[in-house]
Amino acid sequence: DFASRIKPDGSVKSYSHPLPGVPVTALSSDYLGRAWFGLGWGDNLGRSCVRIDTWDRDTVIGLPLLPPTCGIYDIYNDSQGRLYFAMRYHNAPNYIVELETDGRYRWIADPNPSGTYLKPMALDKDARDGLWVGTLELGLYRYDLNGGQWLNFRQENGLSENNIKDISAEASWEIWVATETGLNRGRFDPTTGSLTVDNIYTTNNSPLLSNNIRTIR
Repeated sequence: DFASRIKPDGSVKSYSHPLPGVPVTALSSDYLGRAWFGLGWGDNLGRSCVRIDTWDRDTVIGLPLLPPTCGIYDIYNDSQGRLYFAMRYHNAPNYIVELETDGRYRWIADPNPSGTYLKPMALDKDARDGLWVGTLELGLYRYDLNGGQWLNFRQENGLSENNIKDISAEASWEIWVATETGLNRGRFDPTTGSLTVDNIYTTNNSPLLSNNIRTIR
């Protein structure tokens, strides 16, 4: 089994793994109550996502625009019902795919030059349609979904490191960033497009039990 659902009556429904041996790397739900599971890599048919509906029917699917064996490392569900998938594929351009409520897909292009790949690991969205992307090795990005502009923030901008595990973008413009070297708290200025990191919480200055922060909720 790779997942379980606890029903309102307290009973538990378990689901068999459709691709045994492949780790589950992402989990979210959509506006229809369906659960979405991202897999660390897909099969040769490009199937790297499992969707389970409210009737307990499960479907293994692939997302358009992606190469076979591409993995899903995060799934974000926004307030309008859209889903965003952070895709990783070794030695090839990486992708973020947007799924609209009407079933249309949109590919958000990698902003980096050929040979330097985005490597998205975590997603969140702010109040002005800014999609925040935490990456492996390349720091934190913000993509303006309306204007199409990318911003990039790295260790030289105050982050404790460039490997980002998770992100939380608050309505107050506070940006929380999880890394292996502590929990970063920054404040984004939407007018200037700047990010100021004002605190990095570690075991030395806070009650944290470890500097390795894996998720924020």
